[in-house]
Amino acid sequence: MDRPLHHPRRSRLLVAVATAGVVAVCLAPVAAAGTWLLVTDPLVAADVAAEGSLVPVAEALMKIVGQALADLLAYL
Repeated sequence: MDRPLHHPRRSRLLVAVATAGVVAVCLAPVAAAGTWLLVTDPLVAADVAAEGSLVPVAEALMKIVGQALADLLAYL
C-alpha cells in the first residue's frame, strides 16, 4: 500500500537522458556549422584553428544568413 509512485533510479535515468538530449540538440548546429565552414571556406576554418577565436566563424555565418534573408525578401 505504501509503494513509491516511481523509482528514484528511473527518474535519475530520465534526467540524464533528457540532459543528454538537450546537449545534443544544442551542439548539433555547432557541429554542422563547423563542417559547413570547413568545406566551404577552409581558410576561415584554418584561421579559427590557428587563433582559437570564433569571431571569423560568427562573421561568416552572419554574412551568409544576411544574404539568405536579403534573397528571401527580394523573392517576396
